[in-house]
Amino acid sequence: MKLTVEQMLGIHAALSTGFNGTETVVEENGKQRVVTQPFNSISGKARMALACNQAAVEVFVKSYNTTRNEMLAAKGGAAKMNENQKVMEKFMKEIEELSLIEHDVSIVEIEEADLMLDENPIEITVLAGIMPIMTGINTPKEKSKEKSKEK
Repeated sequence: MKLTVEQMLGIHAALSTGFNGTETVVEENGKQRVVTQPFNSISGKARMALACNQAAVEVFVKSYNTTRNEMLAAKGGAAKMNENQKVMEKFMKEIEELSLIEHDVSIVEIEEADLMLDENPIEITVLAGIMPIMTGINTPKEKSKEKSKEK
């Protein structure tokens, strides 16, 4: 599947934190603490797909972060760039261009039904992050592509 670096960053962020479960406050011996209750009803097939996808995008995310840090260092670091608006603008444009590069990624698509969304309170931001790897989901970008094909 072709994914942009930007999409992979979103997928990585969603998979890194969004599928650990829900946080619940419990009281034990008169003290309150937060515990994470796992999503027990997500299918094993979906769990494996999520894990495979996390591993697949992690390689690109690490490369992106390394490249970004090298670009930042070459410009003299964040403090130096903050002093020069033109340098900052050029850096931000370069980062934007970098984030739009597409790569072929070995992705296991996930079906919405496997996440059992009626039973699992998965946050909307997490779902938005994994939309590119969901089957049967048309993101706004895909819808605009479909409309332009129809013309």
